[in-house]
Amino acid sequence: VTAIRMMNEQFGKELTNAQDIDALFGSVLCLMSQAALMPEGMIEYIVIARGASILMRSIVPHEKTLFAMFTKEAHLAMADAVISENLSETTDLDGFWASLQQVRTLLTEPRQVEFYEGMVKCVDGARVSALDGKLSEPCSVGPTYSNFVPAAWGAYALAYQQVALWTNEEFNEFINPENYSAQLLIIHLFLLDYVLGPLCLPETMPNNSPARKLVVIGWARDVAHRLPGDVKVYAEWLTTYCNKLEHGDWRYLLSP
Repeated sequence: VTAIRMMNEQFGKELTNAQDIDALFGSVLCLMSQAALMPEGMIEYIVIARGASILMRSIVPHEKTLFAMFTKEAHLAMADAVISENLSETTDLDGFWASLQQVRTLLTEPRQVEFYEGMVKCVDGARVSALDGKLSEPCSVGPTYSNFVPAAWGAYALAYQQVALWTNEEFNEFINPENYSAQLLIIHLFLLDYVLGPLCLPETMPNNSPARKLVVIGWARDVAHRLPGDVKVYAEWLTTYCNKLEHGDWRYLLSP
């Protein structure tokens, strides 16, 4: 908690020195790695991920950065090297989509709808291509936002980054533990990583980071447990999916 507070203090300063920017970004990556394995670290993780996305705007312009591999272009180039479109029976894209549509009925705030739409684009992208694709006709599920649908993987990266464009007030309201509709959106984003993994990665790709998978499952079960009685129905799919994921394929999109 102290480290996160110190990191937030640094974000309030203007960083112009390339070495200082790299040092802060390296610290953020360390904190993300730690938060990814914290049983109660769901909110801490998305806070740090937002900080990393904000920092990327400073890293991209300077050519001597040590972290060029974390730019969007480098990340998608890496994805292109390993991508393998599959029709996997080990995932549940349809179930995820149906659950997300249930959650949509709870959303009233524009930023929540924006976050939801980011995940819709991931599903649209998966229906077309794992990495890239264009729609000439409306997608079979969900609304069509433009003629071009980002790749499933590319759309997922963008879904993570969109909170960096929000004001601090908007973001703080979104991560409020009692904002149950937002909590459902956040955990759907984390689980979408595992829904898309078997569709985008070859079967030869190892099931990495079993500890991370168990932490994400723990986050999902915690969200489901904390929901008020009249909202628990919106967690039925994620509870069922986590039971399946716990003992199944956990390939994921190499997200932090």
